[in-house]
Amino acid sequence: MSDEGVEPDDEQDDDEVVFELADWTDEDRAAVRDRLQAKGIAHEWEDGDLVVADADADAADDAIEAVEFPDELPADADDTGDGADDADADDGGVGYALMSALFVAADRLQHDPEDPRVGGAFDEAADAVVAAAPPYGVAAEQWKQLQELAANVCDQLDEADADVIARDAGALRQLLSRYV
Repeated sequence: MSDEGVEPDDEQDDDEVVFELADWTDEDRAAVRDRLQAKGIAHEWEDGDLVVADADADAADDAIEAVEFPDELPADADDTGDGADDADADDGGVGYALMSALFVAADRLQHDPEDPRVGGAFDEAADAVVAAAPPYGVAAEQWKQLQELAANVCDQLDEADADVIARDAGALRQLLSRYV
């Protein structure tokens, strides 16, 4: 477990573990939160302390240590258990580059939904995002929503009315604007 330790709290359920992180910066707590969300780990914050189910304590500790000691963990120490290394989650900016490319492609498609070159560029950018793991700091649910919307717009390119394509490309662009 991390140096912050786990302190049993008499007011907490026996099935919960409390990590004392109240003295951490907001940025570090946010990084832990993002890692837990990416792994789908239910958690809550109580006065800056992290509370997780006992069954998730090891994964939470790994997330805490990854933030606290980012250069000291082996590449597979922060495995999500989904078969993908978390090196994919902290991808050195590749995920954000993919989102940026998709943002530009969605913007172009929104303004010119009938141009086949614009549609082809959008299709390429969307395929890359759909195939990628969520970038560090993007919650799995949000990433899935981006992927589904991008795939939906791709499906529309050959069949839908230009106004529908433009509307949905605009919605995707708006969603991506939070990240790029």
